Amino acid sequence: MIYVLSRSEIGFEHKKIKNLITDFENYQSLKIEGVIDDAFCTLGTTMKQAGSKEQFKKADYHFVLSFAAFAKQAGASKFLTVSSMGADPNSLAFYSRVKGMTEEMLKSLGFNQLVIVRPSLLLGNRKETRIAETISGYIMKALNFIIPDHYKAIPGEKVAG
Repeated sequence: MIYVLSRSEIGFEHKKIKNLITDFENYQSLKIEGVIDDAFCTLGTTMKQAGSKEQFKKADYHFVLSFAAFAKQAGASKFLTVSSMGADPNSLAFYSRVKGMTEEMLKSLGFNQLVIVRPSLLLGNRKETRIAETISGYIMKALNFIIPDHYKAIPGEKVAG
């Protein structure tokens, strides 16, 4: 069985997928049948969506770590999460510092396998307009031929598809 924890319905059904509408502040209410093997975490937000540094840290640090602890307790030996290029717990940039702090704490949880994906700028359609990301996307695509592979912008579907 694949459990999908989300804030709302995922929009499709499958006999091997169970969508659990989740209050990410209260994992104790979740009912998982049996032991889970692998956990994939794509929780995260933007500073703009969060509205404050505190709310951003709540989503990208506390919720991610709470989910990881929940997954570990439910038996997960492998944990995969999406972080960000430039994540560094000592960064002067708040966003990168929180991402780096999250990565460091995940390492301390003792999963047999921890995979941290650090994509560059994610390209693709969004519900909200992000002017800086749109401009950055155009610039990065135009200069693609000189940008090292691990810094190139990447379509969001390649990370979460």
